[in-house]
Amino acid sequence: MVPLLRQLHRGLPVLIVTFVSLTVALSETNEDWSFNVLADWSYSEEFATDPGIDSAHWDAKYDLIRHMYETYKGDLIVIPGDTTGGKWDTKEFAEIYKPELTVKERILEAARNCHGTMKDVFTQAGYDKILMAIGDHEYGGNRWNDGSDKVKNLAEFRQGFAESYNVNPITGQYFFNDPIGKEPCRPVDTSFDDTSYAYQHKNVLFITVDTFYRMPKNYLDRKKGLGGEGVLTCRVRGKHLEWFENVLKEAKKIDTIKHIMVQTHVPIIQPVRKADCSGQFMDEGEDSQFWKLMVKYDVDIYFAGEVHTNTVTKDPSPSSSLLQIVSRGNIMNNFLKVDVTNSTLNITAYNEVGDSKTHNMEYEVHGSLMLVKTVEASTVEAATVEAATAEFSEAVETSDAESLYSELLPPKISTEIYSSGVLELLDRTSALVHLTFDEKLPLEARQVIGMNDHKVDKPLINKSIFIRGKRCTKALPNIGSFGQQYDAQVSASVKLSKKAINGAYSGEFTETSRLGFYATGPLAAGGIISFSFWFKTTNVEEMIMFHYGHYFGQKVNFKKDVYTLTLSNGTPILYSGADNFVKPAKQQNLNNGQWHHISVSMPKKSCRLSEVDMYINGKTVKTNTPQEDRYLFFVTSGKMSIGGFGYSSVGFEKVFPNLRSYFGGIDEFYLWSRPLEKDDLLLAMQKNFIMRHNMGCNKQGTSYKPVKVKVKADCEIKCRAKLDCWGFQRWTDTTKAPKIREKCIHFKERPKGYRGKSSTTSCGIVP
Repeated sequence: MVPLLRQLHRGLPVLIVTFVSLTVALSETNEDWSFNVLADWSYSEEFATDPGIDSAHWDAKYDLIRHMYETYKGDLIVIPGDTTGGKWDTKEFAEIYKPELTVKERILEAARNCHGTMKDVFTQAGYDKILMAIGDHEYGGNRWNDGSDKVKNLAEFRQGFAESYNVNPITGQYFFNDPIGKEPCRPVDTSFDDTSYAYQHKNVLFITVDTFYRMPKNYLDRKKGLGGEGVLTCRVRGKHLEWFENVLKEAKKIDTIKHIMVQTHVPIIQPVRKADCSGQFMDEGEDSQFWKLMVKYDVDIYFAGEVHTNTVTKDPSPSSSLLQIVSRGNIMNNFLKVDVTNSTLNITAYNEVGDSKTHNMEYEVHGSLMLVKTVEASTVEAATVEAATAEFSEAVETSDAESLYSELLPPKISTEIYSSGVLELLDRTSALVHLTFDEKLPLEARQVIGMNDHKVDKPLINKSIFIRGKRCTKALPNIGSFGQQYDAQVSASVKLSKKAINGAYSGEFTETSRLGFYATGPLAAGGIISFSFWFKTTNVEEMIMFHYGHYFGQKVNFKKDVYTLTLSNGTPILYSGADNFVKPAKQQNLNNGQWHHISVSMPKKSCRLSEVDMYINGKTVKTNTPQEDRYLFFVTSGKMSIGGFGYSSVGFEKVFPNLRSYFGGIDEFYLWSRPLEKDDLLLAMQKNFIMRHNMGCNKQGTSYKPVKVKVKADCEIKCRAKLDCWGFQRWTDTTKAPKIREKCIHFKERPKGYRGKSSTTSCGIVP
């Protein structure tokens, strides 16, 4: 940038030529290098009580990291938080480690032991630069209840972390001291000056941000869907945010910075795939100023962890190429390698393979992501040259040349993105989950990462798992955009029946059937969720059709909401708590042994329970007002299931003693992270009409009166426009020849066809 500024007094034309030569130079000075990303390593807890190189656990952990370094290299390693357990404030921890210490002393010593030894492991294994974001477990693990020992000693949790990773133990100086342009690399005069920092390595600027923000008291905003974990919530505000923006501004002026990457612990864009996690999130998500600044200043990648799975999501703006990459690193059974040049970022996800549950030290490519940047010179109309030259002359006199230059000649950078496997860009508009019930596969055929029954002697990929006492060896594949991580595990008593609403089969459930999604979520806080499915039953008892509830712990409280849909004597009921529910204002008769379709849709984020839309057979039904009509805020660590309580807490049988497992048929289950529209209902109800020309149709089903149409296409168009139209038949009426008329009949029920007096017949029917 400096050589350009020296020539400002010569005017704009020279600048254009100089910028073009800079663009050519970009491809001539590429320097290839790489780094690794290991989110949620979660494997250093033993060091808290057994620290140092003589620890009984040193060798096993060192061998893993040394293998990664020797095999996949990397100038440095990026760790988006959560390397330990961190529950050092508890009575249970005091029983096993130095009970004579105060809680404050014990936390600080354990933190120094754990983080200091882990830092040594990584350093001696080859990574002399470790960029680590602080996670919730480095702060003791959520939840942070006001007045608890954990909250009283948050400073000690942070001190032990910062001293180990960010401060030179010999000199006492911070490792990261070089300013970014005119801005300090750390947010001085804030409470984050030892846990947030910016660091340039070669052609990449890394910005590590501590997003755990202290509130005056326990914080949960149901209306906005914020907080929910006590006094700490995730956000960036005030001087911390100002520092972040100033660093980004300065980075845009530094010619040697070709890529900008930001890391914190929690995801910003929702939804993301999750497994066995608390599901913490960033307040306001992509609407936050923190995210908007990354978009504004062309940040390339935002790295996060927390959720123990892989999801890549692009910023929704067409003009932005900012990517959120959430990844998994647990005990190093997943990690990323990032290869860097001046114009490309090539990211590879590796997944562990082998017979042992851990420490196989064998990996296969699990996904790929490539960003290719093209830099073009800006052009200016000839008519503006004279005016621009005058402005530059004035700018030189006012010492504002640099800022004016950046405004008049912003570099135009276009980014091509190629992705596959677990790093394929997530399509948030389509259904995240879609079960067709057409086939069952062995569990080992499609790995669900993280799925285990917590037995040490189990293999890496389970061949069986238990859901509420029933052994499951098969899974229903998810063909939605969340992919195989959200395959549904099923017991043998979930039969595939040829009595299907669509496709080859439907699911046939009995009271002993089990269907659960081992993956966590995707419901989270106030996030929108919608689902739909077909069902057929004759039971009168209140049965569980869909359930989402707490996973951790044996007791269930309703400070955060569950989401449970039942059918009671033919009438659906939607629960958000044990005594809080909505149901149709009029009694339904949906247990008559016929196929019926139900959809449940949130019209907006954090809506009230009474605002949830319920559709039965495509028609909106009016529901009653619940006892407590509060804004929905879902438990973020729950699991969902169909036909029963699935993997959720054993406490649900106590709070819902009247509910029974589902008995009957279920088909075509869909789940979205947005409100349902008419086209979604048509898709979910399988109203994808097929035109069969010159075909006689057998009459079966109740029809409307003939519909008048002007042209042949109107018959189909009018039917598609009505959710309660199940098919149509049209024909050319020749009975009143020579006057020939087109006639059309729409069906109220699912038809197999219709025959009328006709010379040619076309049937539009649901397959």
